[in-house]
Amino acid sequence: MENKKNAMSLLATVMLATFALSGCTSGDKAPVPMPEPSNTESSQDNAKIFEQQKSNVEGTATSGLVLKQFSGTGPSTIHVGSLPEGYKQVGTTVACTGAGDWEASIVQTEPAWSKSGCSLEAVGSALYSLDEPAKDHSVEVKVEADAQIWITIFATK
Repeated sequence: MENKKNAMSLLATVMLATFALSGCTSGDKAPVPMPEPSNTESSQDNAKIFEQQKSNVEGTATSGLVLKQFSGTGPSTIHVGSLPEGYKQVGTTVACTGAGDWEASIVQTEPAWSKSGCSLEAVGSALYSLDEPAKDHSVEVKVEADAQIWITIFATK
């Protein structure tokens, strides 16, 4: 009889514990979502850097026409295509992260290139004469593999 009493007591304790614990969690509440990494800050950085580069390129000193803006990591080759009619030079403005240098070059028979230290400041631009402005062109940007780059490619007359 004592075993039966202990079993009933144990069963009552288990049921009470189950009932008490089930009150600690609610089935109505959705789990709290973990914050997702946001690209908003990165997008804002891109927009700010590209706007600064565009402003420098389209200013009165350069009077450039923006052809492409590119952001990426590490060395990259950006296809530019042919220049619009009447344009004879291509230019670049480069910003990058990291302690190393960047080097931008136009892929053509007689390569033209420029080089500087990485910075997020849009301090200037480089102009390159083209062998044949009507042909498709590409710009190679060499930086350290983990460096983030922003490049504005433009044409001038």
